[in-house]
Amino acid sequence: MILRELHRGEVGTSVYYANAEKFARDMGTAKAVFVHESNSLMGYFNIRKETKVIQLWHGCGVFKKIGLSTADKKFGRSAAMHKEYPLNTNYSYVTIASPELSWIFEESMNIKKDSGIIKPVGVSRTDIFFDPAYIKNCYEKLYKKIPQSKNKKIILYAPTFRGKVSDASAPDKLDIEKFAQKLGDEYILVCKHHQLVKQMPEIPEKYKNTFAFDLSDDSDMNINDLMIVSDICISDYSSVVFEYSLMERPMIFFVYDLEEYIDERGLYYNLDEITPGPLFKTNDEIIDYIQHIDEKFDKQVVIDFKNRFMCCCDGHSSERIASLI
Repeated sequence: MILRELHRGEVGTSVYYANAEKFARDMGTAKAVFVHESNSLMGYFNIRKETKVIQLWHGCGVFKKIGLSTADKKFGRSAAMHKEYPLNTNYSYVTIASPELSWIFEESMNIKKDSGIIKPVGVSRTDIFFDPAYIKNCYEKLYKKIPQSKNKKIILYAPTFRGKVSDASAPDKLDIEKFAQKLGDEYILVCKHHQLVKQMPEIPEKYKNTFAFDLSDDSDMNINDLMIVSDICISDYSSVVFEYSLMERPMIFFVYDLEEYIDERGLYYNLDEITPGPLFKTNDEIIDYIQHIDEKFDKQVVIDFKNRFMCCCDGHSSERIASLI
């Protein structure tokens, strides 16, 4: 097995093309090639019939529009650019979390419905959520990193980015001071912003590493680890909530900019119809919900969401993906 990382957007042009050349050489003789995001590089090869290319994708589900669904929109590339520099070609299979999501990947990747390419067999990266040893290790890492977490519940704040990929920014409307004052006796807050964000919102000094902890750049605990150990997840339009539904725990959607976001990016679903948790636009609404979570949280709503969008993720996705090749 060979791992090739292109580091697109992270390195200079010459380094990127050197990485791409190595990737192309290896793909020329590989039996199977696994990728986890779209890249125009894939559009420039004629794949030999002996090679299978499997798109694992990096998210389980999709709220915000991606790929060709955003063509000629404020956020997306132009349709002409998609045609000249195709992002999703040469796939043998695209593995997804549920049949419910097939139409989205067909639309966004320009894949014909009857092609047999879309395979709802599960998402490989979710298998780890069913591993008791991994779960135990996540808690051990948390207690070592944040000792006071042993006696507090964890609120995970994991929003997606705003703006374009090239200049991604983090939402900064969460009122950490108010959260600390109202919830600090029972909870601590852990922030994990999107990996594309370079500048994180400042945590007030008084609450930094006492109530609120920013682990966005922490390599020891990734988003998977934090989903395992958190008691509540606050997100927005991020696909992280699909994975989090496997935990069957409370989710809150902080969508203060809903209309603006829809106008810029577009969504595949009406959020108020499908989200497994309440949509709030103010900090006070979120705090009140958390203060009364025992009476307000409906676990069955999360279970229904999980069964609809994550039904193929049961700890054995990798086995089924391997059987494809």
